[in-house]
Amino acid sequence: TSKFFARDVLKKCNVNQPKYYVCKDKDDVLKIKNDIGLPFVIKVDGLAGGKGVYVCINENDYIDAIENIFEKNKFGSSADTILIEECLFGEELSVFAVCNGKSFKILNTAQDHKRIFENDKGPNTGGMGAYSPTPLSTENLIDSVKNNIYKPVLEYMESVGHPFTGFLYAGLMLVNNQPYVIEFNARMGDPETQVVLPLLKTSLFDLLYSATQNRLNQIDIEIISKTALTIVLASEGYPGNYKKGQKIDIKDPELLFHAGTINKDGELYVNGGRVINVVGIGSNLKEAKLNAYNDLEKIDFDGKSFRKDIGDKGIAYAQSNLEVE
Repeated sequence: TSKFFARDVLKKCNVNQPKYYVCKDKDDVLKIKNDIGLPFVIKVDGLAGGKGVYVCINENDYIDAIENIFEKNKFGSSADTILIEECLFGEELSVFAVCNGKSFKILNTAQDHKRIFENDKGPNTGGMGAYSPTPLSTENLIDSVKNNIYKPVLEYMESVGHPFTGFLYAGLMLVNNQPYVIEFNARMGDPETQVVLPLLKTSLFDLLYSATQNRLNQIDIEIISKTALTIVLASEGYPGNYKKGQKIDIKDPELLFHAGTINKDGELYVNGGRVINVVGIGSNLKEAKLNAYNDLEKIDFDGKSFRKDIGDKGIAYAQSNLEVE
């Protein structure tokens, strides 16, 4: 619930992260801008439904962020504190773990697609699609994340009398082959959960219950050796003003997750910006993508919008045999 809290903990644990500055109002933000210049990232400190982050590459981006945060007061008290962060450039991925004090188990990795349009254009959303696992998650990378991120953070939390039990996912960016923590979330991600859980062979209940009983080390994590990919079907206009109330026609896709839907008298209608997540599973990413986009055609509503390039970056990584040292 506080990005500053996370940044402060990471700093105390000497974990790789962007440089950051804490601001209380628009004047503070302007001062930092004059000191360091663009580009940088503006984040509201509190919860914002995945939309409280502005990547300010140019002056127009900056003006848009200032207008939404301060003039339109779009985020309310979540923007009482503002973070200005160094704008890092690299490939992003998420690593998911279940934690119990100093013990933790990595579930899997995923790559989210935050922007509304293809080729990562347009405003940030709550997520327009994801796939798991990502080819970026080599054995070396996972070892680095375990030893240099999860281990020191969980040990620190226990040392200050607040051992953490629950989901902890690290949103990472690879810079010069080193993972930097862009964000920490004490939950699973959306839409990453929709591709991580279908590949989990281990009982989710056993995993979570063992964590609450301080027996996490007794659980072995089994992951199905396949790839899952999800596409978010959104209502036209999202993440801005979008249509609601359209009837949804579904013709039995393999796996889907409801989001912004509502059931009225046995009929399904659009009731939110991100409406449905359709999931494809395959022996590799190409196959998972094909299955997901085929099943997407089995769902229809007026104003249905979606990205057509979910998974393409991962396919390019695999084709180039990208290896993270």
